[in-house]
Amino acid sequence: MERRDKVFFVLLLGGLGYGGYQNREFIEQKLGLDDLAPGRIKAVDLCKHAFTLDRVRPNWVVLEGWLHDGQIEEDGELWTAQRVAGDDFRVLCRYKRDGEVQLHRFAVDTASGGVRVEEDAGPPR
Repeated sequence: MERRDKVFFVLLLGGLGYGGYQNREFIEQKLGLDDLAPGRIKAVDLCKHAFTLDRVRPNWVVLEGWLHDGQIEEDGELWTAQRVAGDDFRVLCRYKRDGEVQLHRFAVDTASGGVRVEEDAGPPR
């Protein structure tokens, strides 16, 4: 390999690296790599441990009980989260009850640990 080819190859790799860096958010989203972001995992975890579905049991215990009793069935992923802005996330809990999809929406601030119910279960819009 000649020196000219090596320089061209290094410049090509540099250009590809820079392009990947500039478009990393788009690439992460398209490849599904943003599912493992620490903020997203924390937001889902905060919702699972909140007491919004039942006053005496955390949400994950309530849902596991419903699944075990056959009252609900999973419809894809049970918990999903999407970043709204900064430390704010919208977490969705999705399941089927009596053949109809039910959806709980939560607004989560991972910085303060606050979980607020945006909308109780109902058919998705």
